[in-house]
This record gives sequence, C-alpha cells and structure tokens, in this order.
Amino acid sequence: MPTVTPAADRSAMSQAQVSVRDVGKSFASRSGVAVVALEQVSLEIPPGAFISVVGPSGCGKSTLLLAVAGLERPTSGSIWVEGEEVKGPFPRMGIAFQRDSLLEWRTVLDNILLQADLRGRARSSHIERAQHLLHMVGLEPFASHYPRELSGGMRQRVALCRALLHEPTLLLLDEPFGAVDALTREQLNVDVSSICQVSDVTTMLVTHDINEAVFMADRVVVMTSRPGTVAGIVEVDAPKPRSHGFRTDPEFLRAASAVRELLEATGGFTR
Repeated sequence: MPTVTPAADRSAMSQAQVSVRDVGKSFASRSGVAVVALEQVSLEIPPGAFISVVGPSGCGKSTLLLAVAGLERPTSGSIWVEGEEVKGPFPRMGIAFQRDSLLEWRTVLDNILLQADLRGRARSSHIERAQHLLHMVGLEPFASHYPRELSGGMRQRVALCRALLHEPTLLLLDEPFGAVDALTREQLNVDVSSICQVSDVTTMLVTHDINEAVFMADRVVVMTSRPGTVAGIVEVDAPKPRSHGFRTDPEFLRAASAVRELLEATGGFTR
C-alpha cells in the first residue's frame, strides 16, 4: 500500500506559509439551489514548497486556487498567507492561467513589464529583472518580438516571467500547460519546476494531469469529487531539479500510483 499522508494528519505540516482552514464555497444557481464547490477544505503549505492539487473535473481545484489568491471569497472558513488573513488579492502573489493573456500589441518585454505598470512601479527598475527572467526561460533573443511570433510554449514562458517579475513569495498556477502539445508540456514541466526552485517561491499548481502533478511537486493534494475536500496528500520523496528520466523512477511510479488509488477510492474515476 503506498505511503499517503491522510487528510486528518495535514495539521502536522509546520511553519505554513499558506493555511487553508475549513474552507467552504457555495455558488448560487438559477434554480435557487446552492452549488457547493468546496466543503471543509484544510491545507497547509510550508515556505518554499511546491504543491500540486489534482482531482476530477468540477471538484473545486481552481476555485480553491482563486480563493488563496484572494480573487474568490470563501463562504465559510478562512485562508491565511504569511500570517495575514486573505481578504482580497495578495500583493506578494504571482499567478498564471491556462490562457497566457498576453497583449498582442505589446512586445515580449513590454508584456512582462505590464506587471510593473499595473502595480504602479517604475518600469526602469524592473527591466534588468525582466531580461534576467527571459534569459532563464531561454527567450532573451525574443524580447522585442510580439506574441503572434511565438509558439504556445514560448507564450506560456512569457506569462510565467510576467508572474515572477515582482519577485512574489507565492506563485499560483491554474492549468498553465493545458493549451500546449504533449511534448511542449513535458518540457515546460521541467523548465517551470527548475525556475520555481531557483526562485525559491512557494508554488501551488492546479492540474488534471496526475503525471504532471507528481513530476513537479513535493506533495500532491488529492481532492474528492464535488463538493471538493482533501482526500489525502501524497509525498513525492525525490530531489530537485528533476529531469525527464524521473518519469521512469520508482518513486515517481509509486507516487503516481498512490494518487490514482486515492482518486479511485473517493470517486475521482468512473469504474
């Protein structure tokens, strides 16, 4: 039987940077009956950790991420980041979504500097940082190009640079690789995981892909079908950075199997 940290033991995680406490979230429907997306979700994320959240479609994974970001208000419970209760968008946060949302009329460099513009910061003081990020993702020669001149994977790298420009302490990734082809997705798994490690940023990734969740994370949070709650947490005990070969490593196979077993046990798969 794979080693799994049960949901009941999650309080054992110490020195949490993110603390989700008995969070519930309901949405009104046209019929007047509330749709319960999340129910009593509790989760602790230590500083510098990379956490993946995986679960069946509609289980509230993205809703949970948006609540941590301060873009959705929980119906019940509370969320704390760095000792502060989240009441609105967390200023030291970076976020990237499945759609890169690049502005087609701005160059790659200007798209990254948009982060500074929106925060009312001087662009001149962030240019060096933007160029360094482009170097890290291998796009330095494309600084003056426009988004239409880039591949899907390149566009996602630019979106990641934009999310990291202001040196956030928390990075939230909501299905950021869902729109690219399989080979590009695997390469982005390697690249983004390495960048997050170098940046020492606490990261929360929402994904439907079990292999991606295991490859990138220190811990995989497995959620139940709606209403979503934490079924268990699978530890991935392997050093970083990880290469493509990790996908055939016994620890990868063990952890992926443990995630699948949890999903099967809690209704995540249809038998």
